[in-house]
Amino acid sequence: MVQDSHHCLECNDTATRRSYHNLHWGFCVAPATLKDGSKPICGERFAVDSSGGCFQHPYNHGFNIIYKEARRGKDLTSAFKGNGTENEDASNTRADPNDRLHRTDDPEDLEPWKKYTQTPEFKVKAPPRPRKAHTSKLQPAKGAKAFFTEKKGRTGGEQNTSGGG
Repeated sequence: MVQDSHHCLECNDTATRRSYHNLHWGFCVAPATLKDGSKPICGERFAVDSSGGCFQHPYNHGFNIIYKEARRGKDLTSAFKGNGTENEDASNTRADPNDRLHRTDDPEDLEPWKKYTQTPEFKVKAPPRPRKAHTSKLQPAKGAKAFFTEKKGRTGGEQNTSGGG
């Protein structure tokens, strides 16, 4: 079952690309039937070391055993075919050309986590920032006393600021 925390217990860190390369985490490769009739892979993320595997497609039903075998270091070329279950006829080593699991020309099929973790090759360039309006040079602020005396001089009548009586 998938943990909500996205935490790899073996790396003691969040689940990253390295967790998938080291087979700590895997994506369920069992076929899932959608409402429109198409049969893509399930794609559910699960811990490979868990006792059950994918919640909908457990190990004891024959799904995703390829991850367990790969982790043990066994040869996988003749043991498995497209649906992720064991093949009775192990002599047939040639993969079906229409099989999505064995196609190597599409990197998204081999590493589906790249679809969500890598940025696109060509990023959209951000629009330029609008230019600021040109401002005139600011004058230093006046003291409060100068500000109030200047105001009195403008609003009132003729006031004598010379200090004479």
